[in-house]
Amino acid sequence: MILLWAGLVLGGCQGTEWGTSLGTALAPPSAEQSSGSRRSDPPVVLPAGFPRDLPIPPTAKLVEAIAPEQGNFGMGRWQVSAPREQVWQFYGQAKSVQPSPLVLTKNLFKITLTVEAVNADQSELFIHYQPLTPADPPPEPGNVSSEPFSGQFTDLDQAPLLLQPYLKDLNRLGMLDPLEPGLFAPNRPISRRVFARWLFRVNNLFYSDRLARQIQAALPDQAPSFIDLGSSDPDFAIIQGLANGGLIGSADPKLPNRFAPGSTISREQALIWKVPFDYPQLPGAASLAAVQKAWGFSDRLSSKGLQVVLADAQGGDLANIRRAFGFIRVLQPTKPLTRAEAAAILWHFGGASDGINAQAVIRRQP
Repeated sequence: MILLWAGLVLGGCQGTEWGTSLGTALAPPSAEQSSGSRRSDPPVVLPAGFPRDLPIPPTAKLVEAIAPEQGNFGMGRWQVSAPREQVWQFYGQAKSVQPSPLVLTKNLFKITLTVEAVNADQSELFIHYQPLTPADPPPEPGNVSSEPFSGQFTDLDQAPLLLQPYLKDLNRLGMLDPLEPGLFAPNRPISRRVFARWLFRVNNLFYSDRLARQIQAALPDQAPSFIDLGSSDPDFAIIQGLANGGLIGSADPKLPNRFAPGSTISREQALIWKVPFDYPQLPGAASLAAVQKAWGFSDRLSSKGLQVVLADAQGGDLANIRRAFGFIRVLQPTKPLTRAEAAAILWHFGGASDGINAQAVIRRQP
């Protein structure tokens, strides 16, 4: 039914003011338009692969564009000078406010439309799109990510020497994914998506005999918490499950509905996600002076960052910071976490006296 509707709406818009608005809405300003204007940031332009036959409301202004990452969703965001209900009417929906995103398939694209009200006369339109091919059908909604990979990486010896044992143990357990076929790329930054996937995967393996410590995956029909991670995303069940438990959050507190799955995760953010798994009761408050006393760090950290860094000190030589970064006197909290450092952080869960690590899991396997 959705597919039929999509064909009627998209086909019916051709040759009309609404239908022809796509070209003007997506095209960058002409030289004539911009010659007399003051200098400003370059115009936002949609990626080349965006489904260009999808109509856009004529009052929409493109303000953000993200290209698809390795076959996952790309996104366009428009500011629209129209109420939310009017935007939904433009796409053939009922006059009442649409309660959930609209999903359709058009010309080998999986497309999800979401409209959010800014005020009574302004709204924002989000279009997430995923290129499809007949040989590579879209993943089923809510599917947990692909099976863990365990294989012969050819580049693990390129990781820092002290991190290689952690990599080898987690690879033996099938917890790591290649960045490219046969290549782990240990010194490349890790994305928020992949770190969340590994966090979910390793925790549930380590605590496979303790159901109360496992993270529950989200159900396929649950409404997404993040506008850039739809229910058809292969990692939706994992990331939404972590978000449901309050275990991870958005990339930017000012944009609580953006997960930014392809963005790199910083050292501080990775610790904010991981340390509460080890120490559920974080310090009620933490000061820079307390962190300096425990670690010698004088880096600028968020209030949550101060809490988790101080809590991590309880682990001594088994602390996440010690495993991943060795003996350091500066944390560099905004520095991107590498894939090898991520493996070191996830090698051990729990405190120094009551934790579990990859070696123990290997020993208990038949």
